[in-house]
Amino acid sequence: VAMAANRWPKVRAIVGFDNRAAKKSRLDEDTNILCLPVWRLTDLQIAGVVNIWLKTPFSEIARHKRRIKKLK
Repeated sequence: VAMAANRWPKVRAIVGFDNRAAKKSRLDEDTNILCLPVWRLTDLQIAGVVNIWLKTPFSEIARHKRRIKKLK
């Protein structure tokens, strides 16, 4: 699902397998779509991943901005 979503302009989707992936994707890549593997995570884990993903801001580090700019 994430691969299909990333074909669209301005979409940066990831699969949030765990809290670390969710946090790093927001910090480093400013992702704007979170795909969840519901077959792998419990409801409690899903709530944690979503919570971290929603609360983590983009880091605004120059190298991360350049990486995102390359996608445009």
